Amino acid sequence: MEVSSVFNKLAESLGKKSFLKGNKLNKLSKSDITTLITQNIAMHTTCVNVLKSFSAAELNSWYQNKVVPALNSATGKSKSIYDTYAKGLNSNASGMERKCVLSSLASVNGKFIEILNTIVSKIDELFKDESIQIFDARVSHIAILGMIKDSTRVAMFTEFLYSYLIKIANGIGGDIPRYRENFMADNVSEVVKIVNRVLSHEGSYNIAKDIDNIKRHNADLVLGADGTNKGILKYVGTVKNFYTPGFVDSILSAISTLNIFDHFMNFIDDYKVARNKRNRETKEWLEGHVALLRMDLSELDPTSPEYTKLVNIIKAYDVKISEYDEEINAFENGE
Repeated sequence: MEVSSVFNKLAESLGKKSFLKGNKLNKLSKSDITTLITQNIAMHTTCVNVLKSFSAAELNSWYQNKVVPALNSATGKSKSIYDTYAKGLNSNASGMERKCVLSSLASVNGKFIEILNTIVSKIDELFKDESIQIFDARVSHIAILGMIKDSTRVAMFTEFLYSYLIKIANGIGGDIPRYRENFMADNVSEVVKIVNRVLSHEGSYNIAKDIDNIKRHNADLVLGADGTNKGILKYVGTVKNFYTPGFVDSILSAISTLNIFDHFMNFIDDYKVARNKRNRETKEWLEGHVALLRMDLSELDPTSPEYTKLVNIIKAYDVKISEYDEEINAFENGE
């Protein structure tokens, strides 16, 4: 999308939320942003550890011999998610995926750990004040929020797809909660774009470099420079050539998250607690999937007590994670 169109959307979003200078809006603190980033690092770390628990030979054999036959006979919209994902990858990411199933997701999650750690290391440079209101925010701040959004999207997609493939191979794919099916279907195209950009060293991969560049060219504009939601549009035209396509994509991703400055801020502490709890539960949940896959690779009898117990444990975690996801979604959408 063109730079002008994205900034028009940004101004429109600000206007709809009545973000006018002088309003007593809640502030987003630097420590809150740091917490959200470190929580995402934990999400990506869990994904990487889980996906790298097996060799390429083990994963490829499992996928071809168990997952593919199960998908062929499956029903529901989730059955085509992996195929849609794999077919959308560019040459770089696709090459990884051909060598080892899910390796492109392992790689992109690892790259996001690097990206997010770089932002944390520069947080005092990127956020000069301890907190910001929406009209004090610069385009670099909005891009960082968008990058966090993309990071979350990739991590959750990885979690849900990995879980689904293991469950479908074990005949329990029908147990996947509907919201996870919807999430994967709604986000697979965007995840493909993010993976392609990051693994090609574009987009979020270069966000720190892009921010340094726009600062050098005085293009890190303040959203409410003249006190109105459309004020930034007066200046974008003179500096838009300094915004890379990846940087603009990050701004576009952030637009749907701007309520973090409004009602969301009233519950930021509860939101962070919910995310921490979800991370802990998800780590245990995915490690349970790893154990289940190990049992499958060792051809343990699915009717054995050990196997049945593990399946039931995973189902219990499914319930808890669904509850946390519902709570987190309510915070993010002001419900």
